[in-house]
Amino acid sequence: MAHPSHKSLIMFTQCLRRIIDHDGKSGSGQRKILEKLQTQEIASIRYIDTYCLYTLGIYHSVFHMLDTLGLHDIFARREPTYERLTKEFLCILIYTVSPNTASTIAMVKFRIFNVEDEYTTDVLAELLDMPHGKGFICETPLDSDWSIEAFAFWTRLSSSTISSFEDILASMIHNLVIRVFRYLLAYTIFVWENPNKVDAKELLFLQGSLTGLKINVVPFMMHTCLPL
Repeated sequence: MAHPSHKSLIMFTQCLRRIIDHDGKSGSGQRKILEKLQTQEIASIRYIDTYCLYTLGIYHSVFHMLDTLGLHDIFARREPTYERLTKEFLCILIYTVSPNTASTIAMVKFRIFNVEDEYTTDVLAELLDMPHGKGFICETPLDSDWSIEAFAFWTRLSSSTISSFEDILASMIHNLVIRVFRYLLAYTIFVWENPNKVDAKELLFLQGSLTGLKINVVPFMMHTCLPL
């Protein structure tokens, strides 16, 4: 049986031939770039070390938290990473939030394979098999009532008292399952330079994973992608 990365490469090559075969010069530059991806700049498959989680006895607990937020499918995938294609995508990504709606109504625009696409955050969430819709949180509340609730929640996680979102460190979390889950978020959804730093967004996700709070992950992902 072919390795998953080999299968993905074959599918990518077939897709390339099917979509990029245009007459004339249109798309020729991008075609050359994409052709290079067939033989190089393909990173190794990156995914959760399930064997390690099983050995630690926390696999089911970690994935239960992922399931609660609707992130199971993304973290269970086994595709290789096409780094150059990903960078090209991020370079032309446009995320527009409608005025006076915070992050609840927004459009995601990008151009790839010489085709411009535009999706609402809900449509993109549906394509990614992520929960969304009415009643789902699209941004961190940050009002005084929620801040007090978040501080109390952090005290239960770490036995430490805080009065602001500064200097909150993941190493202070006592529970191994919650700490591992939080690191998964830090390296994927939020992509922090300092993976030990915890902010209000992550506290919201931790709270949601343990209490069933409904969160639309896509707006948080988009805000993370834009500065990259």
